[in-house]
Amino acid sequence: MENEGTQGDLVRKLKALIEENENLSQRKVAKEANISESYLSAILKLRRRLTVGLLFSLLEICGITPYELFRPKEDKKPPLPDSTGSFEDLTEAERQLINRYRQLAEDRKSRVEDFVEIIYEGQEK
Repeated sequence: MENEGTQGDLVRKLKALIEENENLSQRKVAKEANISESYLSAILKLRRRLTVGLLFSLLEICGITPYELFRPKEDKKPPLPDSTGSFEDLTEAERQLINRYRQLAEDRKSRVEDFVEIIYEGQEK
């Protein structure tokens, strides 16, 4: 499978999370994710591609956030840059993103925040 290093590492972490949690089994995770056990097994064996949407669902079932899965070993969040702009400086697209974010349920906001944190960390490298 192409990009196996990145996806492979991610899937191995996900598999370890499922195995470490005594309240979870592949059967239970598959059922809660509304997928077949064989499909989940194929993902965990790197025979099927893991989509972002399914990843978020599986992480929620495992009770962790995307940031917890991707965070560096030292477990420190990087400092955010100082903001020198004002809301008047926002583009229409940025304003629309903020408005949509504000309309999300709290659990969805948390997902967005984790996703932005992951992207921000990747940008620094």
